[in-house]
Amino acid sequence: MPTSETQLRPLKSLPEQQRVVWEKSVEKANGKAPSGALVQQTKEELFPPESDGKASPRQLKWGDVCVIQGTTNELLTERWGYWTIVDEMTNDGSVTISLYDRARIAPVAPSELVPLPFKAKEKRARKKLLDRLHTIDEGLGDDDRAVKLLVRHFGTLKAPSLTPVEEDILRLLERQARKSSSAEEEISEDATSES
Repeated sequence: MPTSETQLRPLKSLPEQQRVVWEKSVEKANGKAPSGALVQQTKEELFPPESDGKASPRQLKWGDVCVIQGTTNELLTERWGYWTIVDEMTNDGSVTISLYDRARIAPVAPSELVPLPFKAKEKRARKKLLDRLHTIDEGLGDDDRAVKLLVRHFGTLKAPSLTPVEEDILRLLERQARKSSSAEEEISEDATSES
């Protein structure tokens, strides 16, 4: 939570993106309340000022890692604050995105996405994470409440890399997904051989 008014001043001109800027600023401050200068710097990284002095999102590109914000899209309303990857750009300016639990959603307006300032290597790592989460989702679904909560954590993760504990949890979920898939294949083979 903010501890002074100076921390909030940079957010005044971003009514819909305040939360994204604040969360990224707190992340940069290692979980502590950031200074006003750090909030301003983060705002400028995420929303470079244009010549008219208004802030607006950067142009989106294929592979950009973004956060869903202020959406009216029915498929995304419950995913506010989740990260996504831009899969495709269309001629009308909309994009196709992939989420951890939903593959390819289109059309999405770029104004509903805030790009995270990830480097190319971090974007590739996030794409691998997306693929791993899709595998877990296919193998385990969201029937188990613990799995649902753990996978949701990865779907809202803003940090560019995983901690060692997060990596261990992800490996455990992948093993469980493989076991579940193997068990389903055996049941399917048994049913086929009985027919």
